[in-house]
Amino acid sequence: MDLSKCLAKPSTPERSSTAQCTQESSAWFGEVNFLSKMDKEVAVLQRKLEAELKNFKDSQKEFNKLVQTQQQLDGQFFENKSIMEELQMLKPTNTVYKLYGPVLVKQDLDESKQNVGKRIEYISKELKRCAENINQLEQKQDKYRANLQKLQQQYQSQMALAKQ
Repeated sequence: MDLSKCLAKPSTPERSSTAQCTQESSAWFGEVNFLSKMDKEVAVLQRKLEAELKNFKDSQKEFNKLVQTQQQLDGQFFENKSIMEELQMLKPTNTVYKLYGPVLVKQDLDESKQNVGKRIEYISKELKRCAENINQLEQKQDKYRANLQKLQQQYQSQMALAKQ
């Protein structure tokens, strides 16, 4: 599109007719409007992409925290399981002590078994809850990944159109 002929002085022979200039200028402005529309669409896509990426990164952080919590709970679970096994090997006549701060306090064997059993039960429930949260978060991340791929493809196609 060459608007230089339309912009030439009226007395020069290079100047196109008014009708031709009007057609050329409206075509040129149409391209500009199309490009600005494309720029707006690209900007909107870019914002959507950035927002979706932020959501995905936030879910990754949450996922990492949940995995860390699950690992801690696993450690506590196996520690309490081994304590329960040790308590099961004891005879009713054996003495059990529990550490309260810097002091060892005598505790009934059955009471110790009940306390450890309750801890194991509680930790098991927490592990189950944590695993469910991890599964839900994995599904959420899969949706974010799919949306990111879709938005990225749209963005790339818009950029390719803008270059043409």
